[in-house]
Amino acid sequence: MHARPFTFLVALSLTVSGVLLCVAESDRPALLSSEMGGKDLAFLTAIADAAILQTNLGEMAKMRGSDEGVKLIGEAVAASHAEAKTELQMVTAKKGVSVTTTPNRGQIALIDRVSKHPGLTFDQACLEEMIRVLAGEIAQLESAAQSTDAEVKAFAEKLLPQLREQFLLAKKIAARPQGPASVGREKILGE
Repeated sequence: MHARPFTFLVALSLTVSGVLLCVAESDRPALLSSEMGGKDLAFLTAIADAAILQTNLGEMAKMRGSDEGVKLIGEAVAASHAEAKTELQMVTAKKGVSVTTTPNRGQIALIDRVSKHPGLTFDQACLEEMIRVLAGEIAQLESAAQSTDAEVKAFAEKLLPQLREQFLLAKKIAARPQGPASVGREKILGE
């Protein structure tokens, strides 16, 4: 069996604070593990991809958001997904599974597309993407919470409540015509 060579794509996305450099694999590495089922492997791959995207979107929202609520939810999403990536790496290492740690081409294109919006349209575009990805993550986590693999199940059960709360708060911020004035920092960041 011959391994496919990885081609790397370098993309630059301008942000307010400078240049964000993203290195992405054009092809995802195959996941290999004799002890895990295909459903769990698919979950780990999907959640790794989502965590990468959400970390980038959250950081971008935190830095470039014109609305305080967008900045705060961006900070919360970025922080929780950075932590989830670390925990996911521990789970996958125990399982002998390798998942990607860099954005793929589609994610780089999406980040670039969102970053080109100015002001309030940036806020709206970024929130819409975070909400869309959170919805997908929640569905994946609900399914993974039923896994027979104890570590996959525990990971899903731990992350699920936090992402549900972020999903609801992001939707609330997106729906407010006057902005997030009544959505305080403590509620968004869980302080």
